[in-house]
Amino acid sequence: MSMEIENNHLDEEDIHKLENILSLNYLKPIQTSESKKKAHTAVIVLTPLLYIFAVFGLVSKNYTLFTVEIVLAVFFTVWLIWYYTVGKKTQENLQKNIANALERGKNIRLTEEGISADTLYKYEDIETVIIYEPFYFWITKEKKLIIMKINPAKEENIRSTLDRYKNITIIKTDKPFNVYKYLKDRP
Repeated sequence: MSMEIENNHLDEEDIHKLENILSLNYLKPIQTSESKKKAHTAVIVLTPLLYIFAVFGLVSKNYTLFTVEIVLAVFFTVWLIWYYTVGKKTQENLQKNIANALERGKNIRLTEEGISADTLYKYEDIETVIIYEPFYFWITKEKKLIIMKINPAKEENIRSTLDRYKNITIIKTDKPFNVYKYLKDRP
């Protein structure tokens, strides 16, 4: 069996869909498509103001206002710390992994031995396959990612091939997921 994925070229819509599926954007508490930058700036400006308002609430002995303001201020502070220490770096690493996976998956050929992309990845070296129609995300034991867009006509052949290899974990999902957790090195 040698099956070439002749149209693994992803257009702009596919790339946008992949970025939404794989990004960590759904984890951020403030997310709007057209005003994401303004919302982020508002959080940066609002956080210190919330601390000031909390002090005013405490001084005026309005403990309800103080409690609400301090809880919001702490929440936004924790989110900003997370974003600038972990989230932003994770997002950059994820974007780099996606770009590498797309580049690796341009000329894919499935054979009896494995997947031929930038090199031959044997099926024994594949750890996980995440199926998010019409995309297949192949994750190797070396934590490399290969993204394929599958033609529905070829899907049955690929599924039958995957069924023969019990070492491959197959995950089918219809919700956005964090591919980064599958690519992290294990301790």
